[in-house]
Amino acid sequence: MAIVHSGESFCGGILIKDDWVLTAAHCVLNETKTTVTLGAHYRDCGSHLQIIDVKRSITHEHFNWKNYHNDIQLLQLANKATLGKYVNYTILPKTYEDVANGTVCETAGWGTIENSRLAYKLLEVNVTILDRKQCSRKWKNYQITKEMLCTIVGPERKDVCKVNLIICINNNKKGAKYSVRYIK
Repeated sequence: MAIVHSGESFCGGILIKDDWVLTAAHCVLNETKTTVTLGAHYRDCGSHLQIIDVKRSITHEHFNWKNYHNDIQLLQLANKATLGKYVNYTILPKTYEDVANGTVCETAGWGTIENSRLAYKLLEVNVTILDRKQCSRKWKNYQITKEMLCTIVGPERKDVCKVNLIICINNNKKGAKYSVRYIK
């Protein structure tokens, strides 16, 4: 996981190459004041942290601020990250693959916990993918597209909200397949 700092706000992201981070487009408010922190398990400590300036950003050409469709952005780092025990990159799928209904996925971030406080430690939770038709019936006021994933809150009542990164890993005999998307 990466922490993307842009002005006063911060969001999660993932390292996809040693000098590229994938994050949500709504997170980067000012490219010239954006930094990325890598290797963080806790938000603000660790001798292994790497804090790197952003050289440039590329926002999805069809990003829509009103409904957050195509809420995705690439950040090119000013320097390459040092890969190792605490920092590595995620392998993205080569082609689009839909995630099947009922698939269990892992999501992580420093979201809000009780009393709307931000978590100090990186939180992880497994969520189950919900069929888009069921999702559309449940959330009638939202347009659910194929680029979106809907999740079911687990029995432990942990949830993902707003926009979080979700990584689905489907192990099969040929190896692991990854599907990485942002969810609302």
